[in-house]
Amino acid sequence: MKHGPAIRRRDFAGRKVADLESVRCVEVELQLRGLAGRHQEDRRDIVRHGAAADVVGERGAAHRPRHRPDPLERQEVRRGGRTVLIVELAVSESPTGAVTVVAPHLENKCKPGCRLKQALQILEWIKADHNPVILAGDLNTTGTDNAPVSVSKVVTDRLKDPDKWAIQAVKWSTGAPTILLMPVNMMRNKNDPTGFDLPVLSRKKEAKLFDESGKFHFEDGHVFDFRGEDARSADGRGGSLSDSNERAGKGFRYTFALAKTYGGLVGEYKLDWFFVKGLGTDSRKPGGKYEFAPHFARTLVELNNAPEDSLSDHFPMVVDIPLAEPPPFGQKAP
Repeated sequence: MKHGPAIRRRDFAGRKVADLESVRCVEVELQLRGLAGRHQEDRRDIVRHGAAADVVGERGAAHRPRHRPDPLERQEVRRGGRTVLIVELAVSESPTGAVTVVAPHLENKCKPGCRLKQALQILEWIKADHNPVILAGDLNTTGTDNAPVSVSKVVTDRLKDPDKWAIQAVKWSTGAPTILLMPVNMMRNKNDPTGFDLPVLSRKKEAKLFDESGKFHFEDGHVFDFRGEDARSADGRGGSLSDSNERAGKGFRYTFALAKTYGGLVGEYKLDWFFVKGLGTDSRKPGGKYEFAPHFARTLVELNNAPEDSLSDHFPMVVDIPLAEPPPFGQKAP
């Protein structure tokens, strides 16, 4: 791994390295492409005045923003673009003597295609890395665009969305109640943005991000582990990525929830993910090597919510990664 620039800023949204003694080098990429341009322009610098905020433009003249920042935006001021933190840790059991940890935070105020571009850019940055790799972070896989809304944006998005036109065509030509597609899409996408994307009828707009990550090969021939075997997944719930991301009865266990979810019908999202590159060369075929492969991932919802004030707005995740080839199940380690 090449040595990157020195750390020049601290706004990494809670990302930090606990064990500094094992750090070999740190690389901070300060700009991910494909951001929501207008939102970034409107928030060059924030100066708070009570409950409202003024924006200081390039010429120094204060003016009101074209959208009123919500409370979360006022608390977490965005300066610059999204970043990714890449750290190489000394791990003697690794074949290369090190493990690379990649901590991205993809943009939420843009469409899924924007997040795909950012993910592909990160994969390009780490493609030549020969270490085992643990990619873990907030990928904001909501399937939606949370950019500030305006009348012109709503109109433009509708005019450019082929799904909207296709649904209207079905409605006009057949008289079918296309509103029935809404609960189908909601249930199919509930906490599971992976799988196949069926335009118009059943969209999974983030699916290509996972498809590209599953097909991705590092220069050393190794891949991210998508095997998801029952025996190596929490509670025996297998399926794609289940060994690195805990699955629930439906989809994955959510990592973020709104204040009101109405019994889990809405407002629960799987935003945070582990992608682990071990020593395997086939991302989905069972068998092969399990050294440095993910096992028994858990999302710690109860731990996060146990204190009166929750630990975080996103739930912690853990995953077991054996540093040596584990024995077959049913056999004890020597």
